[in-house]
Amino acid sequence: MSRSSRLLVADSGPLIALAKLRLLDLPAAIYPAVWVPAAVLHECTRTGVFPDAMAIEAALSAGWLHACEDAPADGHPALLRLDAGERAAISLALQQERADLLIDEAAGRQAARAVGLRVIGACGLLLRGKAMGRLSSVGPLIDELRRQGYFVSPALRAEVLRLAGE
Repeated sequence: MSRSSRLLVADSGPLIALAKLRLLDLPAAIYPAVWVPAAVLHECTRTGVFPDAMAIEAALSAGWLHACEDAPADGHPALLRLDAGERAAISLALQQERADLLIDEAAGRQAARAVGLRVIGACGLLLRGKAMGRLSSVGPLIDELRRQGYFVSPALRAEVLRLAGE
């Protein structure tokens, strides 16, 4: 599998998941640019003292992630029930001609699809990382996320393992 020609706009949940796995460089290996709206950065780093927050700030410094201003909110009814970070990520992705949206929360994924966006989640990135040869397996990574309290349903875990050939 080759590197994507699309850019990636990230929501907070998958960034936190990747930080927990110390894989914040993975999206930058798959996509030419990874944009993070200000509202998402605020959600991820507002405390600044947790390891995940520090890892995300380090990924910004390393150039793996690129901070950007929030786009004007799209008024689509599907976005009204979402939090500020999800709305900002979806609105920014909508402004781009060729962008994927990195989002895990079910309501956010549903809203993003309702407005025509392509979505990928943390597990999808792990699958792409394995397909590109950057990861040897995804099962232990998903299990680590679950141990750290990140929700991955048993059905999603099973499907990802099936797709990964594990």
